[in-house]
Amino acid sequence: MVSSNNRANIKLIILPGWEQCTLHWQGVVDKLQSDFEVEVIDMPGFGKEQLISQDWEVSDYADWVKCKIESNILYEVKKDQKLILLGHSFGGRVGHYLACTYQPNWLKGLILYAAPVLYRPSLLVKIQNILTKVIDNIIPTKIIPQSWKHLFYSDDLKNSLITGKEKIFRKVVGFDQTELLKYNKYPTVLLWGSEDRSVSVAIAKEIQQKTTNSTLVILPHEGHNIHLSNPNLFYGTLKQILTNNF
Repeated sequence: MVSSNNRANIKLIILPGWEQCTLHWQGVVDKLQSDFEVEVIDMPGFGKEQLISQDWEVSDYADWVKCKIESNILYEVKKDQKLILLGHSFGGRVGHYLACTYQPNWLKGLILYAAPVLYRPSLLVKIQNILTKVIDNIIPTKIIPQSWKHLFYSDDLKNSLITGKEKIFRKVVGFDQTELLKYNKYPTVLLWGSEDRSVSVAIAKEIQQKTTNSTLVILPHEGHNIHLSNPNLFYGTLKQILTNNF
């Protein structure tokens, strides 16, 4: 059991992944709330937050989250309480950029959960990207109708078309933060599933190699959305991380 002191000393802020929101985290949050203070932030275009602009990129989301925390959440943080930021996938991109760019004094730790802060596309993805560019920019619509072109898109890109976030997705997916790693001054836990097909565990290992303050936790036989596929395991692991690492 987590002591009452640990609960009082930690406030966890969760940034969900692409096309996810508070609802996707409710099961884990319900369990965590008996041990820690927890809050999930829906970002613009996801959950209950309306899309602000179709031209946003990672930096814009980081600015928005920073303002959200400093204007709406920070005043609730008690004296000596540690504010820990957990970012899943896209949320990890945003959280990492925020931490490394602004280095806010109120942030005391970072959990990057299946977060592709390094852009290391596989050969298959590289080929798919080339084909998408050729189809979009070279082949006229009169030869291949726009609706047919969409058949060559990835599922995430197709979904972004439906939700009005195509431009955002295209900017976000290839955004590489390798040069920002050296500015991460916070204790950082890298939480990954060994079978993650969306963000390879090799990325987590490279992040750990390039940083001096990170700890790598790999969950065997798990994928990209452990909080959904195995919420009990995820809760137990996260509880242990928060208790022992911050």
